[in-house]
Amino acid sequence: MAKVPEIFRATAAWAEGRPFGDAAGMAVFAVLGELTGPPRIGVCTVDAPVNVTIAGAVMVHTAWPAVGSGTDVVLLIHPGTVPGRVRSRMQVGPQKFVCIKDKEQAENYSVAISELAAIRERLLICELRALAPRFPEVNDLIPELPVEQQQQQPRVVIISPDPEQVATLRVELEPHFTVVNSADADVVVAAPGKCGFTLADAPTIQDAWQRVGRLVTLSPLPEGMCPGAVPAGRNLVATINRLASAPAKFSIPAVPGARWRQVMERMDIRRREEIQQLRRAGDRAGMRVVAREQGIDLPSDPTCPVRDLIIVAGIILGICFFRLEMLPVAVGVAGMRMMQQYRRAVNLWWEDAQAVMHLDITTPGGRGGYGPREWLRTMFHQHERTG
Repeated sequence: MAKVPEIFRATAAWAEGRPFGDAAGMAVFAVLGELTGPPRIGVCTVDAPVNVTIAGAVMVHTAWPAVGSGTDVVLLIHPGTVPGRVRSRMQVGPQKFVCIKDKEQAENYSVAISELAAIRERLLICELRALAPRFPEVNDLIPELPVEQQQQQPRVVIISPDPEQVATLRVELEPHFTVVNSADADVVVAAPGKCGFTLADAPTIQDAWQRVGRLVTLSPLPEGMCPGAVPAGRNLVATINRLASAPAKFSIPAVPGARWRQVMERMDIRRREEIQQLRRAGDRAGMRVVAREQGIDLPSDPTCPVRDLIIVAGIILGICFFRLEMLPVAVGVAGMRMMQQYRRAVNLWWEDAQAVMHLDITTPGGRGGYGPREWLRTMFHQHERTG
């Protein structure tokens, strides 16, 4: 039996020691629950998910670049050489990425328990880091992730319309890097021709960027051409090393337009239900907690208007002056009126609170940006316009 990583024991003990209903403890328990059980495996190509059944595993619908922590292992079906951009994503993790040639290999894949424990240890650290901004107390649980040393020199490919530039740069870079002539590289170095970069160079540069994900230019590019390119600066070798040590940039798959609407509607329903439950329970403190999480200040607690207090006091004094024996009746009537006015003030408070929450703002008084619901609505409308 594989040894349980110490961080799992420490995290579980920490969560057990939290009070009932503690949000941080419940969030940590949820993470531990996700990281328990059979291995979660996703299979995909760089273009689409692949439906495969692996005995003893929980299959996860995965699309490249496999962003998120829903998998322990991602099997990438990719016959041939793995492009630099893809290789960079595989190195970052935190899941384990395995490149295989075909679907048959995926069906026969298995992961050892000891290896799965090591993978989930890394996933747990990443999940705790993700929780730390919401729950700073979780920081005490987070150890340093082990730094994986690069096993080989970065592979560099040089592109330029000027062969002399390519030859000169090759001589300069070969002592420091593995210079290749193919797209199987970690970094692309783009050198200009004698007239600098022109629009005719755009297809080559864009293709290099799309396939490798890291591109260094020795001269400014025309406006709008490859915004992700990095200037070489004074030290080309240092720039390449810095770029090679960082993950290659990639595009996250587009979200279908209908999904934006579904998420938006679900958020609206949950918001209404949550507010109605708090209102039925008369839990104004709970309502303030919900609002404070979004940076919203609700109106002050309801009170009886001063005008009503003056009127009631005047009625009681008048009755005492003319008919003292009617004082108990007057006090009862005054009490009923005060109760009615207070209930009215409470109802107005809840209506105001709901109206403020419906604004979906991120700072008090509506002076800041929009909150998550309006952001989703904006994304949906943008998708409709571009789709």
